Amino acid sequence: MEQKPPMFKSAMNYGAIIGLVLVGISLVSFLMADYENKLLQYVSYVVMIGGLFWAIKSYRDNECGGLIAYGSVLGFGTLVSLFFGILTAFFMYVYLKFVDDTMIQYVLEESQRQMEAKGMSDEEIEMGLEYSKMFTSAGFIGIMALLGNVFFGFIISLILGFILKKEDETFN
Repeated sequence: MEQKPPMFKSAMNYGAIIGLVLVGISLVSFLMADYENKLLQYVSYVVMIGGLFWAIKSYRDNECGGLIAYGSVLGFGTLVSLFFGILTAFFMYVYLKFVDDTMIQYVLEESQRQMEAKGMSDEEIEMGLEYSKMFTSAGFIGIMALLGNVFFGFIISLILGFILKKEDETFN
């Protein structure tokens, strides 16, 4: 029986490349202080989807002899997502914790504006802001970035599995 090529090292390499591109996009967004820029968000999605397609196809063609099962596509894509998720989450944490927390302040100010627009009392606004602060810490944002990237990568890998799987049909 032929041995399957190890996924871990390849997934780590592809994840690092995709992650560095995503970190670059995040850095541009932070430096522009344009936290709601839809274009940059869409570019990030295109990079994730295109990057996963490229990573899985390259892995299939270069390391798996052109053949890969659906489950392997799903596993490899999710593993790549884990690695680029770790990289982007680490960047987000370090940037927001030690470099510039402007985005966190922006989110809190926007939350306060929305609560005031709803006509909430000062006590309700203060309680709401305390609650918001729990979910806008650098650590929480980093964890959510990791989980979000892995979840998004898993969903995209589910779809890419149908497109990129290529199984040996010798015995069919």
